[in-house]
Amino acid sequence: MKNEWKLVFLLTLLGVIGVISIIPYQLAKLRENIKLDDSQLMMLTILGVLQNTFIVFVCTFLGIRLQKSTKLDIPHLRAWVSKTEQPPFSWRWLGIGIFVTLFSSLLIILLDMYVFMPNIDTKELDKQPPNWWQGLLAVFYGGITEEIMMRLFGMTLIIWILARVTRQKETNIHSVCYWIGIIGIAIFFGISHLPSVIGIFGELSLMLVLRTVVLNGILGIWFGYLYWKKGLEYAILSHMAADLFLHVLFPIILKVTF
Repeated sequence: MKNEWKLVFLLTLLGVIGVISIIPYQLAKLRENIKLDDSQLMMLTILGVLQNTFIVFVCTFLGIRLQKSTKLDIPHLRAWVSKTEQPPFSWRWLGIGIFVTLFSSLLIILLDMYVFMPNIDTKELDKQPPNWWQGLLAVFYGGITEEIMMRLFGMTLIIWILARVTRQKETNIHSVCYWIGIIGIAIFFGISHLPSVIGIFGELSLMLVLRTVVLNGILGIWFGYLYWKKGLEYAILSHMAADLFLHVLFPIILKVTF
């Protein structure tokens, strides 16, 4: 139990670092879309950090507790905090994770450029991309904090519920349960972005909903698969790579904003 709490606090700390790191990116978006003075922005920032710190702690605590009944794990960090022998780290799987992430990120950019954006009215949209360093800092929020919320908590919870409802034990949970958890939380992740889409576009159309769910869900499915098969660490590293591609490298190289 002591080691479990160590893991909870470690992941919470990492998640809060992600929350703090995204502040410059969020402030750039807020200044672009909402007219607030500096004191109001500061208050929103402080409240946001406190709220997200609590959410990250709860998601971490519950996710780690529910993992026991799902065969999902955080193998390397768990071994580190418990001072037990580290399981072999798979550089092969890390390479596969980053390669698939790169391919999927390119697919997302192409879909956005040639399928979704041509069918969305952007006449009044003045979208200024954040500075590259703001996108770089946001990598930690996406890679760590979002993975804690979406995969460690959300996906684990869905699989835990399905296993309980179908009375399956940890050792024989059917792969269908994992796939429902993977796809379900990927769709939820896309839907959770809809409020910010309304803030940017000023409306919510069918095309915008499809764009948001599809483009956010593509990589979410891959991260969920990595969490299932290899552990949360591989999902975190691949998610960080995706945000690096989408928010830093591609905007610089391809002159696109996502």
